[in-house]
Amino acid sequence: FLLDQLYPDPSEIFAFSPPALQDVRNELIVVVDTNVLLVPYGIQAATLDRIGDTFQHLKRSGRLLLPGRAAREFAGWRARKLADLHQQILDHKSKVAPPRLGDYRLLEGIDSFRASRELEKNLQTQIQEYKQHLDKIVAEVRNWLWNDPVSVLYRALFDKETIFDPPLDPTTVMADLQWRWENKIPPGYKDASKADEGVGDLLIWLTILEIARAEKKHVLFVTGEEKADWQYRSAGGGLYPRFELVDEFRRASEGKSFFIAPLSTLLALFDVSSAIVEEVRKEETYAAVESRHRLLPVPEPLMYGPAADPEVARAHARLRRIAVNEVKTWLTNTEGAAEFARTMPGQDFTSILPDGSLCGVRVLAPSSPSRLAGLLARAVPIAHNHIVAGELSRAMVVVAVEGTDRIAKYRAVVDAYPRPDLPGLGIGFFTFAGTSPIRLQVVGW
Repeated sequence: FLLDQLYPDPSEIFAFSPPALQDVRNELIVVVDTNVLLVPYGIQAATLDRIGDTFQHLKRSGRLLLPGRAAREFAGWRARKLADLHQQILDHKSKVAPPRLGDYRLLEGIDSFRASRELEKNLQTQIQEYKQHLDKIVAEVRNWLWNDPVSVLYRALFDKETIFDPPLDPTTVMADLQWRWENKIPPGYKDASKADEGVGDLLIWLTILEIARAEKKHVLFVTGEEKADWQYRSAGGGLYPRFELVDEFRRASEGKSFFIAPLSTLLALFDVSSAIVEEVRKEETYAAVESRHRLLPVPEPLMYGPAADPEVARAHARLRRIAVNEVKTWLTNTEGAAEFARTMPGQDFTSILPDGSLCGVRVLAPSSPSRLAGLLARAVPIAHNHIVAGELSRAMVVVAVEGTDRIAKYRAVVDAYPRPDLPGLGIGFFTFAGTSPIRLQVVGW
């Protein structure tokens, strides 16, 4: 029986009483997840220093460990973070333009007009200097190999003493993974549709169990992961570790406790200032969706289909244009939207709703169901982050599909995608045949 396998000693269900995290903070081992290693790429230098101080304190006391799998995942994610930073600076530079008052000869006799012309020249000089400094920043980022500030910190923290990489038999691991899929046993079963089939989560968990057997100590797993195959969820976030994990850890550690918390909680636990904790918490929220994807990141895809086939690309571009217009019509008719504009990065357009809130829309026209997964992995986190940052009140990602006979395959991809539980974020389907739109259906809006 499954429950007998999960809980071989039922008396321990009632007898086991884990301590409060605060009470064991000076004796537990801290295990760091991949997504936590990425948080510092979005914070200030002073905050990075305080994170480094906390980790150094743990390392000196022999209580900081990084799973080998997390280190390997970080190698790919780090490159993406730096590439994103590089692109953001270039995008910003491309949008910086000097003001141009125009040729209004009738106004040349007005003192303020002549003064504006002179200021315009000064601004052009300053903007040119500003762009030169941006070019220097871009060059600096391009020269970062493994010497960016975050990697320099990690070089001092993670070595053979702090990276825990036990030998795990691949055949045994895959058999365990299959059993967990079939019985929905945490962790990893929520990631069965991923390219790695959820083995990343399981490898990290098996590493934690090996730490439990070797050290016989309480463990705090520091992670931004809040999926239901790691934690019970409430109010859109993680609440407690799954009891299956707690009990499996208890048996492996001979009676010790397993905790899960984000980096911000770890910092607060070790008395880091509330301002720094809040900054880290905000960055964790931004990164929450990306942290759901344990494999190496999907490169930014084309929105219209493979460029190798121009005919296919043109067809999908046409479908996407039609879908954008139909979504505008739908928003106008059903939501009373108005004032459509392109003012938000990552959105096809934004619109003001009658209540004064701002909504954003991104339309995807994937050439195949397999391509849709990559498109969602890019578009949904962007929409999520705009809402969390307060830049949008609502956001919609619409999948445009030509023909009702194909929608089931695309819907299966969307259903398998780990959507964030965030009010105001919806994923919709627009189906189209010939020259006539069939319907627009939005879920979670």
